[in-house]
Amino acid sequence: QDESLEALLQLPASLWPAQARSQLEAVRDSLQQGRLSLSFAELGGKLNSAGAFNKDKTLGLARALESVYVGLEPDVLGGAKLPKAEDRVVLFHSRPEDGQLRSTPSYHAAAVAIGLAFNVAMADGDFSQDEADFLAERINSWPDLSEAQKLRLHAHLHMQKEQPISLATYKKKLEPLPLPARATIGKFLSHLAQADGTVSPSEVKLLEKLYKTLGLDPQTVFGDLHKAPPASAKASTPGFALDLDRIAELKKETEQVTAILREVFADEEVDKPEPEPVPSGLLGLDSDHSVFLRLLFSRASWRRQEVEDAASDMGLMTDGALEQINEASYEKFAEVLLEGDDPLEINPQLMEMVLA
Repeated sequence: QDESLEALLQLPASLWPAQARSQLEAVRDSLQQGRLSLSFAELGGKLNSAGAFNKDKTLGLARALESVYVGLEPDVLGGAKLPKAEDRVVLFHSRPEDGQLRSTPSYHAAAVAIGLAFNVAMADGDFSQDEADFLAERINSWPDLSEAQKLRLHAHLHMQKEQPISLATYKKKLEPLPLPARATIGKFLSHLAQADGTVSPSEVKLLEKLYKTLGLDPQTVFGDLHKAPPASAKASTPGFALDLDRIAELKKETEQVTAILREVFADEEVDKPEPEPVPSGLLGLDSDHSVFLRLLFSRASWRRQEVEDAASDMGLMTDGALEQINEASYEKFAEVLLEGDDPLEINPQLMEMVLA
């Protein structure tokens, strides 16, 4: 009987053989302090994986882990980008209701706000234990989040420590907000930067970058910093002591930012128009890249100059087009379709699968 992970993922975890089920439970029992960080390849090795992960296999693994109340970050079941073998992932003890709650507007709002706040905390290159404790407390006191959602948000923050999310990831989500809403978020981040009583030059630079991401004038950073609630004498002493007035003000701003971002995600879920059907090309590529790929399929090997000439004729950037094709291939088959540089070789087995 084939008990490789690939074969097991064809079945619900409840139907796995006892030995395989015990391996899954051993992963759950290995979580230290409720969380465990490891590479995605290491996770596969713990479960007797025979090879790389494609999309279906990755989603199946996340569902199997969920069956023993182990959550996975990045949240691939919630639409997050699939991790590659070398990427870090975080496992955590989840709750039975986690799957039903992860996609709520309140959760998405909190995840974006915490992600932005983490960028501020990391501006000086050091994410101290004091800053970690502060953000953890913000998660624990976040309005409208269930305990299951807080557990996932803690894991999301833990993952971001090891693989920070770029500001560009947030930009598209924040652009539709009206200017006053974006300004409120900017002020919240400025005040958060002062939570430890000081603001370093590197934090100011990051705040200016965040303001640009929000479509705000970076010159207003200094004004917002000066408008922050004054710290008491306690906050100027070594350590991370916050006075009650500052805590109350940050809590109020947290609720304001959550409400703003919740509206973004609520609108996205309720009012999102149905997309118009678009003919799908090879590997789900757009028309231009699909035609370019069909041209490459006409030969097994290409010189670099020939590839550049063909891409130029079609108005495509060579390296960008090749990268987009290989990313689509990796997502579907966990292998790249185009290999080498000069010459460029076509993987014949994958080509047959793409054209099938």
